[in-house]
Amino acid sequence: MYNLLARRGEPEVMKSVHTFISGGASIPQPVSQAFHNRYHHPVQEGYGLTEASPVVCMMPAGKPKYLTSGPVLPGVEAYVRKGYWEKPEETRKVLTEDGWLHTGDLAYMDDEQYIYIVDRIKDLIIMNGENIYPGEVEDCIYEVEGVGECAVVGHPDPLRGQAV
Repeated sequence: MYNLLARRGEPEVMKSVHTFISGGASIPQPVSQAFHNRYHHPVQEGYGLTEASPVVCMMPAGKPKYLTSGPVLPGVEAYVRKGYWEKPEETRKVLTEDGWLHTGDLAYMDDEQYIYIVDRIKDLIIMNGENIYPGEVEDCIYEVEGVGECAVVGHPDPLRGQAV
């Protein structure tokens, strides 16, 4: 939706909207920048998951950073529920004995405590032993003039393991 608004939206129609929030997937940096240039407001990305109380972090409007979901929300204590209801095998797959939840997300935190969701482990492409993150490749493709949407996926390759 933000990609479409950045390319074709009419700023006059959105002038009364001051907060734009997105979650579920990271917005490519070129799309986020194009949206900000057109509407003069950043898209505030957030991150959450059902297992850890829906919203975990949110990018503050006054201090936006591209490619981040922001710091953990103030006043929110991140927690993990005990498991999937009546699904002990599924619970064992994602919750360790010492309480760590394996979300399947690849992330890191910078020195200002902003959380960067890099990609999903399931989306990771391994070619000749190198980790290739589809989101990073997509960000580069989005910078090519004329590209409206793209998706990078891996497929089996008998020589390299996987190919992009």
